[in-house]
Amino acid sequence: ELGLACDRMTMEVNLFGVIHGMRAVLPGMLARGSGHVVNVASLAGKFPVKGLATYNASKFAVVGLTAATRLEYADAGISLTAILPSAVDTALASGLDMRPIPKVKPEAIATAVVDSVSHRRGEVAVPGYVGLLADVAAVTPAPILDRFRKIIRDDRALAADSQERQAYREDLQHQEGRRA
Repeated sequence: ELGLACDRMTMEVNLFGVIHGMRAVLPGMLARGSGHVVNVASLAGKFPVKGLATYNASKFAVVGLTAATRLEYADAGISLTAILPSAVDTALASGLDMRPIPKVKPEAIATAVVDSVSHRRGEVAVPGYVGLLADVAAVTPAPILDRFRKIIRDDRALAADSQERQAYREDLQHQEGRRA
């Protein structure tokens, strides 16, 4: 039951939050005949991470939603960009070893969002080179990719640093207690 509640919350925040945001701003943009929507997804929306299936699903959905909506609204003068950060150096990623994927500062993501207003590309990876890695992974045969994942030990994120991660979990429990 708890797992299902967490899965639902992940989808509510990561996917439906984006849908609601788009529904709030697109009518005004349509009326003006111009606009730009930026959805923050994740590199996990293009490159699956072991142990994060529901999170991956929510981010894959945001990437697909952004791409499809970009096509649907292009003739109306509206563009959309999906920002695809690697792990963000915030409390959510505390204690997680994501190597070889780098953790990025929130400021780098903010810069990518602001820059997208000028260039309006469909997808922007932060840092840029991780997007290239995801693209290469997408066309790499599964046996080769699976072997590479084992070599780089891509499941390290599942074994978080206990003290740092425990502090994050305690903070979440404290916040949950205040809402109850």
